[in-house]
Amino acid sequence: MIHTLATNQRALTYEWEHDMSYNSGSTGGPSEQLIKDLVDSLDKLFGLHPGFRPVHAKGLMFSGTFTPSAAARDLTRAPHVMRASTPVIVRLSDFAGVPQVPDNDPDGAGPRGMGIRFVLGEHVHTDFVGHSADAFPARTGEDFLGFARAIVASPPTAPKPTAVETFLGSHPAALRFATLPKPIPTSFARESFFGISAFGFTNTVGFVQFGRYRVLPEAGMSTCRPRTRRRRGRIF
Repeated sequence: MIHTLATNQRALTYEWEHDMSYNSGSTGGPSEQLIKDLVDSLDKLFGLHPGFRPVHAKGLMFSGTFTPSAAARDLTRAPHVMRASTPVIVRLSDFAGVPQVPDNDPDGAGPRGMGIRFVLGEHVHTDFVGHSADAFPARTGEDFLGFARAIVASPPTAPKPTAVETFLGSHPAALRFATLPKPIPTSFARESFFGISAFGFTNTVGFVQFGRYRVLPEAGMSTCRPRTRRRRGRIF
């Protein structure tokens, strides 16, 4: 399905697909204590930067319009699909919780993030949150907290096996995420983004199927070679 996302800087045309291979299995939101522990761990990992997010601190905001294809109604009757168009707010970001992370940093810049808010009315909205890696290190907040704490406990001087090596050895999803290539794109407009959470899509006849959004650039992926990445500089 082809949808056009017209931002205030340029028109970005993406192919939106639904990946039906994953069911989140979520039964509820995280506790306040878990949220606090997660933020504390990310602050230890990236340092304290008051006024900024603990992760994906560096980003750009856009406003635009989402226009669904007619075929989208076969998958879902969600309001942003049933309408002719919906205003959106989009944030594109680098990964690290460091506001000045270089865009060409192979460790701190990726996976890049995309957040889309579909504005359905005053204080009424639905959101998409994704990043440029087709994987996530954990299925639960508790496992993600364990992953973050293991990284914090594994400085370069830590004895072997480090805490993070031990964690990765017993958590295949985290190992896959950690070893997945995360190339630097030539532009956000040439990057793909994969939904973190799965949704239940109910179509107009009541059929339900679970899946994740994938946001794919119509122009195709384009990544920097190492030499090109260095020439790009810190901001591009």
